[in-house]
Amino acid sequence: MDLVSIELVKAILGPGVGTQGDQALLEIITIVSGQIESYLDRKAQVITYTEQLNVEDGQWKFFLKAYPITSITSVHNDYDRVFASGSLIDATDYYIDLVSGCLTIDKTSLVCGAGMLKVVYVGGMAATEAAFKTAYPDITGAAAIECAARWLRKGHPNTINATIGGATVSFITRDQFLPDVKAVLDGHLRMASYA
Repeated sequence: MDLVSIELVKAILGPGVGTQGDQALLEIITIVSGQIESYLDRKAQVITYTEQLNVEDGQWKFFLKAYPITSITSVHNDYDRVFASGSLIDATDYYIDLVSGCLTIDKTSLVCGAGMLKVVYVGGMAATEAAFKTAYPDITGAAAIECAARWLRKGHPNTINATIGGATVSFITRDQFLPDVKAVLDGHLRMASYA
């Protein structure tokens, strides 16, 4: 799901941007949206997700990637990773914080190992781009700024040109996102996966 509309990016770029570059701009929007989702380590679109999580000895809290959570379909813990009905954890044996996506399992002993916990659930930040814009206007704005900046430096994606006192200076960026964009995104990072 794109996190920002082409119209918002064009509004930042100004009236000189026509429609001839719309396809390239849409590609930038899709790339930036995916990079933001990856950076946040969260899922943006509300759909059904299946996560297989590693279980460490003594671990009982797990932070799911697609939150806020709408509903939990099932939670399984299985050494063989078959996740048959015998490995189902009863809904009375866990608690889900819908807002943070933190799944707390009351069961005192879980089978430990890679991919031993399977959670099927519905969650995500928003169902549509419009709903995302309403719920996360700061991320939408940051995405629009990042897309506009990348459009302006297309052909040189890691170079920023600045005009200072009539002279143009170019410098190479080291961060994936502009510093102001990164600052906004840092406020929405997924919590640690182990607590």
